[in-house]
Amino acid sequence: MKLKTEILNAVIEDESLPKSSSKEINSFIFKTPLDLVFTKGEPERKFIEHLCKSENAKLHFENLNLELKTKKIKELCHFHFLSPSSYIVFFDHLKNGKLLEDKFTSELELLLLAEDE
Repeated sequence: MKLKTEILNAVIEDESLPKSSSKEINSFIFKTPLDLVFTKGEPERKFIEHLCKSENAKLHFENLNLELKTKKIKELCHFHFLSPSSYIVFFDHLKNGKLLEDKFTSELELLLLAEDE
């Protein structure tokens, strides 16, 4: 874990690397882990693109939640594709509990669903 932190800090501090922004996140706001994916080669990029197709992501998180339930871990993972146009609605649904009831679909998710049809 220490090595991962050192690598991430080196990336954040290296101003020669392309990045749009770097920001401290208050970990108390979210109760879920926040992860980054770095890809270097073509196989990794293809895997990420494959996972990010809505039907694959949905299946992945269904399987993940089944595994958590099997291991009696009292957490549930949710996955959504978000764009800035859905941020306000997303956080409203997070506050009022509708997000946890699967009553949220972002604009980006609607576009991806229409594209799949």
